[in-house]
Amino acid sequence: MDYNKSEIEKGYAEVRSDNNEVIWVLVTYSDDSKKLLVKTGTKYDDFLAELQDHVRAYVYVRIQTGDELSKRQKFAFLTFVGEKVSPMKKAKVSTDKHLVKQMMPIFACEIYSSDISDFKYDNVKANVQRAGGANYGPGH
Repeated sequence: MDYNKSEIEKGYAEVRSDNNEVIWVLVTYSDDSKKLLVKTGTKYDDFLAELQDHVRAYVYVRIQTGDELSKRQKFAFLTFVGEKVSPMKKAKVSTDKHLVKQMMPIFACEIYSSDISDFKYDNVKANVQRAGGANYGPGH
């Protein structure tokens, strides 16, 4: 397996950087499952379109939290395994995920799902905020 470490680490660094518009890096498998493929993007919903029933994917995403007084960037690690992924490929996700997480080590929360709706922005943001503890601002 070619884990494409340099491309994953480059995407991770781009998401964490405040000097560009990249907010996610998506890691999927090649058709023959022998290589991890890497994409980055600037619009949250764009990576959701990649998550199909036959896909296994890892996503590292930037989420803006805070209030009008204090904006903070937090990060989430998402693992998606589509409903039509074979049992053998599903099993491989657990070992591969560990290696991918080593290349993207800093995140506030982790979400694993086979349901794309779990990765909608508001759901992920809510998970990140819960992981962060206190949430100050008007009405809190």
